[in-house]
Amino acid sequence: MFSAFPFFDPFSLKPILMKRLLKKLLQPRHLEYLEVNESLQIIDMSSGVKDLADDPAEVKPGNDIRLGFPEFFGMEEIIQDVLEEKQDNLELKGIARCDDPQQPLYVDLYAISYPDDDLPVNRLIILVEDTTDRMIMAQKLVQQNNETTLLYNELKIAKNYIDRIIGSMTDALLVTNKDGKIKTINPATNYLFKYTSAELINQSILLIIPNDAIIPKVPRQEQNDRKIFEDREFMGQTKEGKEIIISFSCSWIKKTTHDLPEFVYIGRDITARKQAEQALEYAKREAEFAAKIKSNFLANMSHEIRTPMNAILGMTELLLMTPLTPEQIDFATTINQSSESLLGLINEILDLAKLEAGQMKLEKANFNLSIFLEKVVDTLSATAHKKNIEITFLIPNNVPNNIQGDCKKLEHILTNLVSNGIKFTQKGEVYIQVELLEETEDNLVLYFIVSDTGIGINSTDMGKIFKPFSQLDGSTTRQYGGTGLGLAICKQLVTMMGGKIGVNSQVGEGSDFWLTLPFAKQSYSQVPVKIASPLKDYHVLTIDDNINHCYMIRNYLSDWEVKVTEANTAEEAWNFLQKSSHQPGDKVYDLILIDAEISGVDGVTFGKTIKENPRLASIPLILMRSSQQQELARQCLDLGFFADLVKPVKAARLFDLAIAAVKTPVPKEIDSPEVLISTGLQTEKVEDRRLKILLAEDNVVNQKVALKLLENLGYTADVVTNGAEAIQRLEQMSYDVVLMDCQMPVLDGYQATQEIRRRWTADRLEATQIIRRPVVIAMTANAMSHDEQLCLDAGMDDYISKPVRLEQLRAILTHWTEKLFEQSFS
Repeated sequence: MFSAFPFFDPFSLKPILMKRLLKKLLQPRHLEYLEVNESLQIIDMSSGVKDLADDPAEVKPGNDIRLGFPEFFGMEEIIQDVLEEKQDNLELKGIARCDDPQQPLYVDLYAISYPDDDLPVNRLIILVEDTTDRMIMAQKLVQQNNETTLLYNELKIAKNYIDRIIGSMTDALLVTNKDGKIKTINPATNYLFKYTSAELINQSILLIIPNDAIIPKVPRQEQNDRKIFEDREFMGQTKEGKEIIISFSCSWIKKTTHDLPEFVYIGRDITARKQAEQALEYAKREAEFAAKIKSNFLANMSHEIRTPMNAILGMTELLLMTPLTPEQIDFATTINQSSESLLGLINEILDLAKLEAGQMKLEKANFNLSIFLEKVVDTLSATAHKKNIEITFLIPNNVPNNIQGDCKKLEHILTNLVSNGIKFTQKGEVYIQVELLEETEDNLVLYFIVSDTGIGINSTDMGKIFKPFSQLDGSTTRQYGGTGLGLAICKQLVTMMGGKIGVNSQVGEGSDFWLTLPFAKQSYSQVPVKIASPLKDYHVLTIDDNINHCYMIRNYLSDWEVKVTEANTAEEAWNFLQKSSHQPGDKVYDLILIDAEISGVDGVTFGKTIKENPRLASIPLILMRSSQQQELARQCLDLGFFADLVKPVKAARLFDLAIAAVKTPVPKEIDSPEVLISTGLQTEKVEDRRLKILLAEDNVVNQKVALKLLENLGYTADVVTNGAEAIQRLEQMSYDVVLMDCQMPVLDGYQATQEIRRRWTADRLEATQIIRRPVVIAMTANAMSHDEQLCLDAGMDDYISKPVRLEQLRAILTHWTEKLFEQSFS
């Protein structure tokens, strides 16, 4: 405490004067004092000393100082030494008087002796100082020092951690100043460029990246985005002069607000990747070139093969329509069948090649499921009927008919599966069944089953039938033939469409090929509005022993709100008819559908029995027969049947005939077998609405085939040998249809069609009073997947591929006859 009072000597003053002076000196310094005798009893004290005592009540003259200041307990010997001046003083610092952290109180005690003039002993002066502010400040300083030390240690740990991370980076890291001088690098930079740190530090980055673009401009202060560039490729150079490709990203940083920016580079060696990319790009170009060569080869092969095949199949088909001896018919039939097999083989190989080359693309179109399946089944019905096999399809009423999807690929799949069913079935039937598997507001998943009653498949063979070129056992292959490609193509198409395919089969019990495929629903605006059926509440009796065919007919009739009674045998049908004819004039059934072959008796004979019964004779009869039973058509009409239907029965044809039958009291004889347009009894021959046809074909044999096919259908045609001649002829004469080959000299079919579109505009039609521009139908050997679209893109209206079949040509000309004569084409 003497350091606090260096300007006076207390022992040089008289006791009274010293006390007065002491009070004046201590008062502004927050100091209090106590005067204590040798027995430690308080003699005198300042007024505020009690506030700094441990027990203020005990601090008063005459009391032992230790009662108010217990810190002196145990200090008696030291106090005695101070009194005897053996020790200069006694100091006790940092004594806490209050435990409340919100109101702390700290004091320092300082004891010295001085002589008593009245007695031969010394007195003890104890100074008590309130050091609370100083202690709090000291504690804060200690705490701050501790926190600073802790923060420093943490920063040191973090720096070491970051240094280890940077050191372990495989990417090069460089920091440069604004001029590109290198300040910091990591070990990966040394490894990448083969320089030591000493060789790179303070050198320009241009030493390793000799490109001025690597040094960016100094960013503006207000620029928020610190990233300057990312993944920019530079050619680098190692110490040995080796060139490497580096992908750099660059950002700017500042140490402080006032410092100039520095640039941080992160670089990665992409030399190997770029070399791999170049190799891959080269391989890709080579593959694309090879694929293009392969595609062109396939297209040329397809065209070149189909051209002679068109002549072989066309002429053979025409030959079979001429008077021939049985032996000649056998020869011609063999040629026709062999040609069909060869064409099927070619188609399968081309389809597989197109799939493997990725040339097949998914399409999306609206179609009606029932009409679509009718077409599939109708196409194959003749083949099935030749083997006396029934072919039908079943669609429950809960399956939506108007859907959206790739109907062409679905047709390819189902045609292949049904063809296989017909091939491997000797008796019985093949039928397609459709079920609704899943349905949402906009989409659905359909489950197709193609079932047959054929030879079945061994369980050991089912795992390989979907692999290319896989066949069943050798004996089966020899008996039934085939390439083993059809099912492999089906599997790839189903997978491409997002579905699955499989088979369930047992030897001798037939096979069930199944597939699931997703489709979209047509929007409400695209779905035809269903109108009230004109057949509502009519009653029809169906007589057929084929359950699946009965189900199909019942679905049709039920959809038209017709009451249906089914009989599976002639006996059962006769019982129904007898019950309905108890009262004279009582006609319970409005129409009877009779299958040509029912258990116990043929349909024509049973129909004759009905017609001979006076009470039943007025009921219209319709015979359902196969395409091979043409003679039955004449027989049933001679016996008074209303009409005959070729199986598989088409809904539209059945609907028209049913309406005509129930609305006509006396049935008329239907004209047959000429080509008829319209339905029911009101028929009109094609010759009344004859198309004027121009054939553009440069191949003489194909000209002959096409003209003979047209002649067989009752048409004639003018012939030109190239597109230029076709346009010239069209300028001279009006034609309804142009059958246009695509590959011709002078002007090919694509160019000719575009020119026709350009010339025959709406303005010209109006000016020349021509009703319509000619319809252009591609008739070409270009049969790759994209060829049809190429024709349509060129402006052609329709497409038919060679070899052209009589029925295909009939169908497409009938379609355009109806369209052209119903409305003006523009």
